[in-house]
Amino acid sequence: MINNSKLKKILITGSHGYIGSVICPKLEELGYTVQAIDNGYFLDCLLNGSRGDLPLTKKHMDEVVEADLKNIDVVIHLAGLQNDPLKSTLPGKVYDIEYAYTKKLADNCRKLGINFIYASSCSVYGTGSDELLNEDSPINPQTPYSINKLRTEEYLKSISGNGFNPVMLRFATVFGYSPRMRFDLYINQFVGMALTEKKIQLNSDGMAWRPNLYIGDIPGVLDATINHKFDLPAIINVGNKDSNLQVVDVVEIIKQILPEISTSLLNLDDNSLYGDQYISGKKDNRSYRVNFRKMGYLLEGNMCPTSVNDGINKLVCQLKKEEDLYSKMKDPHFFRLQWTRELISRKDIDKQFQWSN
Repeated sequence: MINNSKLKKILITGSHGYIGSVICPKLEELGYTVQAIDNGYFLDCLLNGSRGDLPLTKKHMDEVVEADLKNIDVVIHLAGLQNDPLKSTLPGKVYDIEYAYTKKLADNCRKLGINFIYASSCSVYGTGSDELLNEDSPINPQTPYSINKLRTEEYLKSISGNGFNPVMLRFATVFGYSPRMRFDLYINQFVGMALTEKKIQLNSDGMAWRPNLYIGDIPGVLDATINHKFDLPAIINVGNKDSNLQVVDVVEIIKQILPEISTSLLNLDDNSLYGDQYISGKKDNRSYRVNFRKMGYLLEGNMCPTSVNDGINKLVCQLKKEEDLYSKMKDPHFFRLQWTRELISRKDIDKQFQWSN
């Protein structure tokens, strides 16, 4: 029997990035018609070549207009810059650009009566107490990336009403295999190090807490979100309660799966692929544990069932099949900040993050 609630047309921005490359085909399998928009920065950042991507409308988010939203029921807004704000390259501008195009997109969705799902981040909590933080807990974002996520949430809440109730999904730290892999995400990075060098090099003392989210669980969360009727704007933490782990705990899980792995502390310079400008004196102040109960009762079920242990096992199995993984662990294609910097340095994209030609 066909579930008519699934017969919806979805627009996914950032469709050909790390997360989008996983969720687009999966949502199509679930019965949705998916339309893809992406700026194309990471089209060539593929492991093992092409994976039969969805047809793509290649344009910068600034260029998205009402016509692109014709007959769309739901927008899932993934598009956005990750990690470092490129402050050494374009000081003060990066997140203003992202904030502006997100506002424009949301305004158009409100005007046209389109449901809007925004990919936010648990990083808005920044640093917290030993308590599990819920959606109403104090927030203390530590980076421009997190601050921008928060101000975007505030804007979406401010324009809600009259049937427009945006949903803001605060994703935990995502990990797992994607055709457009990211080795700048710490679990992916650690697993890659362990497989290629039999050692894991940390850039901090590893005592910071992180909630973690297996990438393969995200399509199910989105499916449930699309089909839930929201009478008010909603902020929802997305993750698994047992995934709140210290970084050193994650290292131990990897060492149990891949024995005889050594650990050490990196001596980094600013240009290292593994560097992190927000770690000082071996300490990472971004440390928080998150409560995911709201997701469970609102979306009715265990939406993120994959444990960190099981997710890492899956990632290990998939990366073992990858040819010449060592060279890819050193390739800026798989590190979002470094690849974006390269596009800028080559003048492929300009100071407004538009393609130069």
